[in-house]
Amino acid sequence: MKTYRAYDRTFTFADMAQEWEKVPVEGAGGYVSASKMLALPDEELVRIAAIAAENRYAEDWRNPGGAWHRLLGHDTVREKHVLDFGCGFGLEALQFAPNGNRITLVDINESSVRLAARMIGAHGFGAQVVATSVSTDEPPYFEVQA
Repeated sequence: MKTYRAYDRTFTFADMAQEWEKVPVEGAGGYVSASKMLALPDEELVRIAAIAAENRYAEDWRNPGGAWHRLLGHDTVREKHVLDFGCGFGLEALQFAPNGNRITLVDINESSVRLAARMIGAHGFGAQVVATSVSTDEPPYFEVQA
């Protein structure tokens, strides 16, 4: 089993996949377990996504002057294939879905990918989603040749 060294600890791929089971849900509980969110009804997921988007894209946090939306092009990217690598619970992908974009969701935590796909489906865009998880630390995902 490969191990990786961070500044304060050694970890494995499985350690990181487990750590990323908790996804950032601004304004609705901080970091929340993807598995627990999967147990919620669709209406609750839609409600949580609205709260998180309102907080994540707030002027005083990530989006001063609308910069986050301009950078990602949520409003202008149409009928493209969008890759959300590290999708969490799918909030960024959800911003692209209404414009007819196909969305590919990828994360190292399988529950997060399932949650993101369900979140997008709960908003009526499920047919546009391809979901996959990175289940290994074999190249090309983590090995980088210098």
